[in-house]
This record gives sequence, C-alpha cells and structure tokens, in this order.
Amino acid sequence: MFFSSVVVIVNLILLILFLTLIILIILALIKYIRGKNNRNAEQTGHVHEASDTADSSVQEKRPLCEILKNLRIQNNMTQEYVAESLGITRQAVSKWETGESSPSMANLAALAKLYNIPLEDILKGMEY
Repeated sequence: MFFSSVVVIVNLILLILFLTLIILIILALIKYIRGKNNRNAEQTGHVHEASDTADSSVQEKRPLCEILKNLRIQNNMTQEYVAESLGITRQAVSKWETGESSPSMANLAALAKLYNIPLEDILKGMEY
C-alpha cells in the first residue's frame, strides 16, 4: 500500500516536471522566433514586402479572416479561383474570409503557396 502511494507520487512529480519542461521549451521557441524576426528587420532596414500584407511590420494584429481576404484581393484572385486552386468549394473560402470557419494548416500552407508568400507571414499578422 505504502509503496504504491510512493510510486503514484513519484509519477506525478515526473509528469509535472515533464510538462514544465515542455512549457519552457515552447516559451523559448516563441522568444527565439520573435527575436529572429526583429533581427531580420533590423539587418535589412525594412520588413519583407509580403510581411506588410500580414501586418507583421506593425504591432497591430488582425483577424485571420481579414488577412486572407486582403491577400486574395491583393493578388487579384476571385474566391472561385482560390477554391479551384485548393480543390475546395467557394463557400469554404467565403467562410474563411468572414470568420465563420478557419482553414486547416494544410489549407493555410496551400494559400501561402498560392499567394507566393511564406506561411509565417500569414501567421505573424494574426491576432490570437
């Protein structure tokens, strides 16, 4: 009885330590990515042109639906064209642009490729 209680306590402690480690790693990665973006902007003297579409050069973040709609319009594409290019319905694109639903990561990656920008530029401009 005593031994099983000790095992349970030790397992809980190990689980807590593991979760703490994961959280610290995630926080370190976030800090690294933000620092890398700042260094790149400082070195070049400006932010990548595509970044302006996702507002990463400005502190203001925007909803994903607004970013997606602006990118489509800036690239002179219709919802129908985007839908056909991704193999989805026009209604799905419309729902993404109105905020009724959100695209999967695979579809976000396909959109970034279609708009010829890094996926990171779309994600940097998002408000969470």
